[in-house]
Amino acid sequence: MFVALGIIIAAFSASCESRTPLSEVADISMKIGNLNPVEVGILTPSNKFILLKSEEFVCQGVVVKDEVLSIDPSRATGYYWSPQGGRDEVVVFSEVGSYTIYVADNLETEIENSASITKQYTNKRKHGFTALGSCRDL
Repeated sequence: MFVALGIIIAAFSASCESRTPLSEVADISMKIGNLNPVEVGILTPSNKFILLKSEEFVCQGVVVKDEVLSIDPSRATGYYWSPQGGRDEVVVFSEVGSYTIYVADNLETEIENSASITKQYTNKRKHGFTALGSCRDL
C-alpha cells in the first residue's frame, strides 16, 4: 500500500512540475487615477480598434481596481465593429506586434478633448481562443 501511495505522489508531483502557467505573460498595468467613467480601447498592429470596456459593458481579461487598470493579454477580449457595421467579440492580442492602449472617460470624442491615458504595448505571442460570450453588460 505504501509503495502504491508513493507512486501516486510521485506521478502527481511530476505532473505539477510540467504544467504550463495559466498566463505566460505579465498583465498590463496602468495607473488611471480617479478617471470616471473608464473606457478602454486598443488599436491593433493591423489598425483595428477594439473596445474592451465602456459604461455599458466589460470584457474578459480587463479589471479596474483601486485606480489601476489591469489587462491580461492571454485572456483579453473586446468588441470590434466591422466596416459593414457588425459587432463581433474578438480576441484582442491575436497578433504579434505593437498595440496602442487608450484609456479615457469618453473614447467617442477626440482623445485631446477627454481625460485620457495612452500606452504602447508590444505583444510577443499570438493568443487564440473562442471569444464568443466573453463580454458582459454592466
